[in-house]
Formats: sequence, structure tokens, C-alpha cells
Amino acid sequence: MAAMRPANMSLLAALALAFASASLRALPVKDLYEAEVPVERDSPGALVGGAREGLREVLVRVSGRQDIAAFEPIAKALEDPRGFYDQFSYETRSEPPAPGSLPEALPVETTWLKISFEPRALASLLRESGLPVWGANRPAVLLWIASPLAGAADGVEKQLLSADQQGPLLGAFQRQSRRRGLPFLLPLLDLEDSTQITPDHVWDAILARVEAASQRYAPDAILIGRVQSKADGGWWGSWRYELGDGWRRVDNAADTLTELVEAPMNALADSLAARYAIDSTSFVVSMKVDGVKSAAAYAALSRYLESLTPVVKTWLKSLQGDQAEFEIQVEGQQDQLTEIIGLDARMRLLAQDSPTGLHYLWVR
Repeated sequence: MAAMRPANMSLLAALALAFASASLRALPVKDLYEAEVPVERDSPGALVGGAREGLREVLVRVSGRQDIAAFEPIAKALEDPRGFYDQFSYETRSEPPAPGSLPEALPVETTWLKISFEPRALASLLRESGLPVWGANRPAVLLWIASPLAGAADGVEKQLLSADQQGPLLGAFQRQSRRRGLPFLLPLLDLEDSTQITPDHVWDAILARVEAASQRYAPDAILIGRVQSKADGGWWGSWRYELGDGWRRVDNAADTLTELVEAPMNALADSLAARYAIDSTSFVVSMKVDGVKSAAAYAALSRYLESLTPVVKTWLKSLQGDQAEFEIQVEGQQDQLTEIIGLDARMRLLAQDSPTGLHYLWVR
């Protein structure tokens, strides 16, 4: 069994440590409304086709739904996407040869369309279609992924995926993370982790061990998996994921690692979107917030409330001492507002008299 080494403080590892120590759970998704699409050339035809594919990708990411093209307003928008993007550019990059190419194969020049879509236009389109809007503040997923150690006899030794392993498997997760807007963390694999869990525990899906080792990271969801190559080519994976309400399982086989990782990431993203994406149901919440001790704190609190995805409008009812009382128009299900606020550490719930009567403490 491979010993777990102390990880270098790479970006993902440092993120994991900061995330755990600060008790923050949500992670922001950058460039939520942007897409990169390979096109044959810089031309009007390439722009139309690329914009169509980019719009489809962004709508899946923002709605959390994969079946968006089945809705008539979106199907019409995909036919003519010109009214939904506000800027675009082209970039030509040298891509490595495809896996399995001959050793003498040369890099391939690929043109990419980089396109940005207008958030308000897409939110309006999704609401017209009766679909939810999922904001940029997303639940964080902790990955425990085991695979045979390269060069190990008969694959007996295993290793866990870490931020130091810049290779095809990590790249596959990064691509699917980008496609679905699902941020992930990798464990530090430091001494503390090594006392709780080994690669074999993940490989054999010893879930109690995984849960114990995950506590320091306080993730919103956990994805574990075992990945191995097949004798006849391609890959095989066995996956389990947990959202705080029990484990689910996905097994699959695929020709590429990208396709292999797509199945569990889609299943996980679909489940999280069902919980956190906001539908068009509207209602009003009464909210008291303690700890508003200055004009600057009130301004910061107001900006924060208005930034929340389900919040349509806020009204200040009273401001007495260090307590502010608001009425808030909200879209979505009644418990989604408290779940979304609970994703970060700016407010702490003190009491919930009813789904529409909330009492919080402003802590930052």
C-alpha cells in the first residue's frame, strides 16, 4: 500500500486548508456565464455554431438541468443565440496530440471561441421556461479518488488523487467541474489525513473511514471513486457520493477519462441543483438580523442580502439598536434561502419561527 506523503501547498491544497480552517463551505464559481468552444475557423458561421454550443453549456451550468433543449423558449434561443451574448473573441492554441497518437504526431492548432453571455437575459430565458437559476455560490465537493499507483506490480499499490498530480485524471475532473459549475476540493493528504484514511479505504469504499476523514473539510458533498484501466482499453469506475442524506452509487465504463468522470459529476450536479437552484415561485420573508452595529455594517448586510440568488427585492422595516428588520421578496422553495445562507459564514441562524420568519446574527 502506498504511503500518503505530505502534500505541497499547491493552489488546490491551500484552498482545502483555508476552506477547512475557516469553516466555509460554499465556493464561488468564476466565469459562470462564459464558455469556450472549439471552432473550425474565425468566421460568421463558426460564431453562430459556437455561440449555440456555448449557450447550451452555460444554460446547463446555470440551471443545473441537462434537458434544457426540451423547453420551447430555450430551443428557440438555441436556434438564434445572437441576443444572449455581449462579447466574444477567438484564440488559437497548440493542443497536444490525441491519446493513442503515434510518438511523432505533432501538436494540433485549435481555434477556440471565447464567448460571454448576459446574465439577466439568461435568467429571464430560464424563468420564461419555468426553469431554476443556480447562482455562483455553489456547494463544495470533496473528492477521494483512488487509482492504481503507476508502475506498481499488478496494480496492488493504490494512490489518492491530489492537487500535485497534474495529469489526465485531474484534468478530467477539472473539465467536468467547469462544464457543470461544480467546484471541488482535494484532500491535503497530510499526516492528519494519513491517520484517518488510506488509499485502500477509498478503493474498497469503507464509507465510515471516508466520513471520518472528511469531517475536517466540512464539505457539502463527498464523492469517492475507484478508477482503473480495462485490459481491452478504456476505463472503468465505481463511484459513491453523499449529500448529507445517505450514499448513492454510480458505476460506469468509458473510452476516455473525460467520459468516465462525466457520469458521477452529472449525477452529483443534478442532485445538488435540485436542492440549491431556485425556481420561479415567489414569496415574502420577514427577517430580523442582530449585530448590525454601524452604518457600514448595515450597508454590507444590505449588499449581501441583495446578492443572494433567490432574493428579488429587500425592504428595510426598522433599524433599532443593533437589529435590522427586513421584508424580502424571494424566489424558490421556502427552505432554499436558509440553505443558501448556510453555505457561507456571514450570517448565523438564531431562530426560525416559520419558513418565512427568520432571525439571524450578522457576523461579518
